Amino acid sequence: YKSYEFEPSLVSVMFNDGNCSQWSSKWFTPYIFQFGVAVSLDGNFLFVQTWENGLICLDARTGEKVWKSKSKRGITNVFVNDSTILCHQCERALQLIDIHTGEVLKEKRPATAWGFRSISHNHIVCQVTARRWEIIDTETLETKAIFSHRDFTGGHEDYCVNYICLD
Repeated sequence: YKSYEFEPSLVSVMFNDGNCSQWSSKWFTPYIFQFGVAVSLDGNFLFVQTWENGLICLDARTGEKVWKSKSKRGITNVFVNDSTILCHQCERALQLIDIHTGEVLKEKRPATAWGFRSISHNHIVCQVTARRWEIIDTETLETKAIFSHRDFTGGHEDYCVNYICLD
């Protein structure tokens, strides 16, 4: 494990009202774009996913840090709701985080290292073990459906889930 220091990067944010804000941030590093930046639905916050520092919430207009998650591990996926954020942590857990405070409201284990994919406005599909997937509600972390690779492949060992439809 090695930590790197980078020069602050210049960030430009364009808002729906046509205004633009520019600021520099040490949280935007050359490799940050491998993990990505998410935006709150109201456009007020940016959520920076980092490998070493968890999730960081920045004010979109000023670039000031609002909060940082308590995770010492990286975040590989983020799904933004109205008042919460669903994160996949590299510790193989899903966390539901309060959007304004960064407080972890709920955690769900296990979740494989592969993260999740959104399949609707309020559902994700997450591989939870080697051969089991769950459709999970993004605001409660409740499991809505469970399925295995056999459900899609007729029992073959080589598998990939390419399409899911919610009824």
